[in-house]
Amino acid sequence: MVMKLEFHAEIVRQQRYSCNCCGQGCRSFLVPVRLAEREAIEKQQDWQSELKVKELFVKHRAAGKWGYGLAKRGDGSCVFLDEENLCVIHKKYGLGSKPFACQLYPFVLTPLGGRLRVGLRFDCPAVCKSEGRELTSYRQELKRLSKEMIPPGIQAVTEAKIYPRQKIPVEKAEIVNEAMLKIIDSDAVGLADRLQWLRGFAEHLSMVKWKRVEEDDFRELVEMFRRSVF
Repeated sequence: MVMKLEFHAEIVRQQRYSCNCCGQGCRSFLVPVRLAEREAIEKQQDWQSELKVKELFVKHRAAGKWGYGLAKRGDGSCVFLDEENLCVIHKKYGLGSKPFACQLYPFVLTPLGGRLRVGLRFDCPAVCKSEGRELTSYRQELKRLSKEMIPPGIQAVTEAKIYPRQKIPVEKAEIVNEAMLKIIDSDAVGLADRLQWLRGFAEHLSMVKWKRVEEDDFRELVEMFRRSVF
């Protein structure tokens, strides 16, 4: 199936992003790499000699199911980050030669009900500045990445895991998501307080046995929780 990209209207209206090559992401996180990505990078050239490093990848639990991540130098920077805060793989072989996680950052693609929702990571300083290109200008790049992220023929997600061992239909997940966005979009207080509101809302949700909630009562219950926190 073909997954459609969805940009939330409020995010598109308020947010912009252009990479400013600060290198923060390349210093802050362990980038997970799949076996095929490791093999492709190793075939490019003798990186160890050029970069003067002993290893290109490191086995670490932070890499999740992939097992390995890009190695780092003593100062915490990725071994492929040069003195100009640029990725040497990108400079020599192009964007598509970098690991998938590097190509996608700081975007987040979340599959739900036949769509891929586009989000952003706010641990990226450039995202926080909200300057540069409109998010919709990245549509073609994100479509390309989505094809790699979602294998052909995958079935649409019909249920969303809201808490461990608790799943709800996508339509109900949309209602929960809508309530969360109302909290975040509110301009009544600062961001720190809105995040506290969101935490309180999530705590309310965690106490509900969703299978016992009647269809007609679902939206009203979620809205009641939202109103109770702000």
